[in-house]
Amino acid sequence: MTATGWAGLVGLALLGGTAVLGPLADPANPLAVHLGAALLPPGPAHPLGTDALGRDELARLLWGARPTLGAGALAAVVAMGLGTAVGALAGWSGGLVDTVLMRATDVALAVPGLVLVLAVSALIRLDAAGLAVVVGALAWMPAARLVRSGTRALVDAPWVAAARDLGVAAPVVWFRHVLPHLAPTLAAAAPLAFADAVAAVAALSFLGLGLPPPTPNWGAMLAEAQPALTQGAWWLLWPPGLAVTAAVTCALWLADALGGT
Repeated sequence: MTATGWAGLVGLALLGGTAVLGPLADPANPLAVHLGAALLPPGPAHPLGTDALGRDELARLLWGARPTLGAGALAAVVAMGLGTAVGALAGWSGGLVDTVLMRATDVALAVPGLVLVLAVSALIRLDAAGLAVVVGALAWMPAARLVRSGTRALVDAPWVAAARDLGVAAPVVWFRHVLPHLAPTLAAAAPLAFADAVAAVAALSFLGLGLPPPTPNWGAMLAEAQPALTQGAWWLLWPPGLAVTAAVTCALWLADALGGT
């Protein structure tokens, strides 16, 4: 794996560790309001400053990693799971089933997924898990096309044909003799799905349609920083912005490295 791939992997590991252990390292309450300490610049008491309600920015950043990255990871799992199931069924079955599923995939790809998520979020107030499921359920198409293509290329391979001739059940044949050959492709696609999901979750939260308040999350922190910038509170913008950028960039680096191996 390339140096950037390792950097991406280490970066994601550090971000994941921050999401799990970060709140334990900084016990400050991210929801505690202190109007007398509003918009304080970074200092010893508040290393990243405070927001317009006097809430500690570092605590909110650390606590916000859990719902943001957690929702992104769950959405990626949903997208990869649905895409793998649809792609495997289409590639293995062929014929009419393949045609119908791939045309449905094309139609789904033609509709902007973020628009659909916006519509669902506007109609139904979703928690972190619900938002992740909706984002993932509308992002399965790339994985489906990858798995379908790989399955079609392997469905007539000698070892697959031999297993089928021996009467081995189709799901068992696919899992034992096809899936291992698709593993590198799926491993490269998973970080891409994660990057897209994190960006979508942050964007929805920025627009006020994502994770419900008062849950601290990076997208909402970016939205809250906007009005404070007019008062010179520059320190509110860069921590969540850099956090989202780092998560997406590290995932893309890892995906690029895995795709090249």
